[in-house]
Amino acid sequence: MKASLRQGISPSFFDKSLVHPLIKKNNLDTDVLANCRPISASQIEGYLTTNGLFAKMQSAYRKHHSTETALLRVVNDIYQAIDNKCEAVLVLLDLSAAFDTIDQAILLDRLRDHYGCSGTVLRWIESHLKDRPQCIALDKILSRPRYLSCGIPQGSVLGPILFSLYIAPLEHIISAHGLDAVMYADDTQLYIFMRKGNSAAAFENLRLCLDDIRSWNLCNMLN
Repeated sequence: MKASLRQGISPSFFDKSLVHPLIKKNNLDTDVLANCRPISASQIEGYLTTNGLFAKMQSAYRKHHSTETALLRVVNDIYQAIDNKCEAVLVLLDLSAAFDTIDQAILLDRLRDHYGCSGTVLRWIESHLKDRPQCIALDKILSRPRYLSCGIPQGSVLGPILFSLYIAPLEHIISAHGLDAVMYADDTQLYIFMRKGNSAAAFENLRLCLDDIRSWNLCNMLN
């Protein structure tokens, strides 16, 4: 492993993925593959934490952050708004198959330009992402391996961190419109508070923000 880090090359056996389809919900038809969720069987995190590079709105894949803290943040903000005689509007955004559609070239550019990753570190991550073979395991049958041209591995320690860094610019779009949000992985709770007299302006601002988010998602291969 030390040689791998020195050379900036990810060992090929680290890059192989075996996907076991797991049913998303117990009441769904197990014979319909669309109802299945694909599951692939610290230094970077320390660097990001020390330098304050994690998105402040992102609660997933971080120490001392969880679904519970994300929920408490949203509920507390809404209660405070109501106490201040404001109305609250909550918009829930959810990306489809977000881990699987990430553009690897965009991700590598973002790691270099926005997070200061370079040299051996960037080469190792690129080696880890590129030309990853993946098979589907259904019962005892394995499909032929296919090499992935996009996406990041979900079953690794590094994959979730890379995903968080990839979608972090959404925070800047939301903040630029003066709105607030809590993000947990690929789920975003976007909310605005308004008084009765300025509801029209607030809704227009929300619409513009959603338009910018939609455009950013399309440019970044997310939907």
